[in-house]
Amino acid sequence: MFFSLVISSATCYADSERPDKLRASSDNRPAYKEGEFLIKFKDGTSSHILSAFASENGLKHEKSFNSVNIGLYSVKRGKSASKVMKALEDNGDIEYIQPNYLYYPTEIPDDEYFDELWGLDAIDAPEAWDIAAGAEDIVVAVIDTGIDINHPELSGRMWTNPGEIAGNGIDDDNNDYIDDVYGWDFYGNNSSVFDDEIDDEHGTHVAGIIAAEANDEGVIGVVHGAKIMALKFLGPDGGDTAGAIEAIEYAKEMGVKVVNCSW
Repeated sequence: MFFSLVISSATCYADSERPDKLRASSDNRPAYKEGEFLIKFKDGTSSHILSAFASENGLKHEKSFNSVNIGLYSVKRGKSASKVMKALEDNGDIEYIQPNYLYYPTEIPDDEYFDELWGLDAIDAPEAWDIAAGAEDIVVAVIDTGIDINHPELSGRMWTNPGEIAGNGIDDDNNDYIDDVYGWDFYGNNSSVFDDEIDDEHGTHVAGIIAAEANDEGVIGVVHGAKIMALKFLGPDGGDTAGAIEAIEYAKEMGVKVVNCSW
């Protein structure tokens, strides 16, 4: 299984241009979660070794991402995260180690006529729609802030989990997420994928660019026949790498092959 990443501003950098340095130089927002880091273990590393590893190095195991063999760890009180990372660089069981980087939504212009620009014509979208506008079995997971699931341009385009019964407080499909009807909020760790018009504006805007209804009102999405899965990991103070990984894992487990990451 593989994913198509759409409109992603996540980029690989040379060591001298690490994202923490780039972000720190562009604004005053923190570049990573203090005291937390992600460790990618080599394939075949046993759970016994991982448990001993955490104990010996003064670490607390926070979460595992089994599909990619990555663990989220935090340093115990009195320990220096940077010193621990340095000490682990030559550990034979580790493939790589990195801070739990923070991400923020990309900027969206607020010009009055921004949504009337020529983008759709420039990519020949109307001509493509004559062939296909995206079928409902095509799902795009928007990994971003939340999405207004009741927005008139989006309410009919939201993916719904066929294995979940809304509002019954039961994990009906046994995927460890209770009432994940439209997706999941990994930032708040709950099923509410829309919390606030301001905080969740970015994800709503992105979802509209992708799949806003073709209803002769407002705007129209590039693939307006597709469905949108709402995977929130960005909050008012950004979101971390661990949350992004968990969101991607969720999309993969649900069989989604296209994700959008505008951060």
